[in-house]
Amino acid sequence: MRLLVIEHSHAGHRFPYLRMLLPALCELGDQVTLAIPKDSVDTDEYRSQLAQFEDRLLIDPWLPSHAHRPMWYKPAEVREAISRARANYIYVPHADGYAQVIGLRRSLGLPTIPRGIEAEGLVMRGAFAYPQPGLRASAQAALSMRLSMHGPWDRLHLLDPLVYNAMKARGGVATDHLSLLPDPVPAMQAMTRSEARQRLGLPEAGRYIVSAGALDGRKGIDLLIRAFKQAKRVGDDRLLLAGRLASDMRSLVDRECKELVASDRMIALDRFLTDEEFNLAITAADVVCTPYRRHIGSASIAIRAAAAERFVLASNYGWLGHIVPTFGLGRVCDVESIDVLSNELTSALDDAPRHTWGESAHRFVAFHSEANFVAAWTARLRERLGRPCDEQRMTWDKVMELVNEEELVF
Repeated sequence: MRLLVIEHSHAGHRFPYLRMLLPALCELGDQVTLAIPKDSVDTDEYRSQLAQFEDRLLIDPWLPSHAHRPMWYKPAEVREAISRARANYIYVPHADGYAQVIGLRRSLGLPTIPRGIEAEGLVMRGAFAYPQPGLRASAQAALSMRLSMHGPWDRLHLLDPLVYNAMKARGGVATDHLSLLPDPVPAMQAMTRSEARQRLGLPEAGRYIVSAGALDGRKGIDLLIRAFKQAKRVGDDRLLLAGRLASDMRSLVDRECKELVASDRMIALDRFLTDEEFNLAITAADVVCTPYRRHIGSASIAIRAAAAERFVLASNYGWLGHIVPTFGLGRVCDVESIDVLSNELTSALDDAPRHTWGESAHRFVAFHSEANFVAAWTARLRERLGRPCDEQRMTWDKVMELVNEEELVF
């Protein structure tokens, strides 16, 4: 089997996902080609995640950057990538937008994926499963869902159970091809908060609120900074911002938080974090805060926090607003109210030591393991090759045995 994996961007979780998936594909495929943008090779993300595979598969960095490129170009690029790799089985690990475009092209009788080639794709988001502001937006969302389901997918994976439930509820033959995929997080190394803080060079004393990853306004970092400034702090309560700060967030810290920074009450590790450093930042926390602004889709930092058994304080909207209380990961609130968020930060720090982790939380974490992610991605390919599937695979149905399914529907 000649396998092609096509990824149009190095941003976000895309290259870490590939790092997890590629070893299994190398084991299963006769030939594996990875098509990526030509400008992604000279990045920290490539060096830390993909450079290790250069002698195990063909890395073909020819795709143009899609930073400002219309989605309409993607179908032709996918067909060219198939031709270059002479592939007969393809994976599109980030099919948002592309899924709708090829669904429309198929409706119009235009070329999509050549006949005889099996295709699996992953839709990470799905605004159509979330409340819309009016009739026009609702109609557009409904069309987006129909087009996503109409593409020539042999399996269409989804990352968000809200989206999965919405598509399943629509019914029809296309639902047979749907799969809910884990949003994978690496296993957390057993370690105390003090040890994690030592390894990151942080002060060991005090209670830490942590936000980690790409730190920008979309993730509500400005809300968190202002709420922490206003919060009733005791002792050595600290805010740790771990990851690259967007320029406006960096300016906010420099302009409004000089005293907090000088006293180590606010600490910014303003740089690209390795996977190990990211996990250390989560482990160092008493509370992991995810004040994302009306975020659509999964937020893996909350999954990492649960894997480390760290209390989560999250937005009450969308995936976070449903997942965190449903599985007992912490608490949610209206993060766009600085008064509410500042009060909740203090309460979360007080409540975190008494928080208990139940079986539903443990199953939720097990579902989102790297091994389960790979097992789900490769289940169909193993079936096609006559290989046994992973008997240890945790299905979403197993996760939901302890939870009322209605709690995961808007």
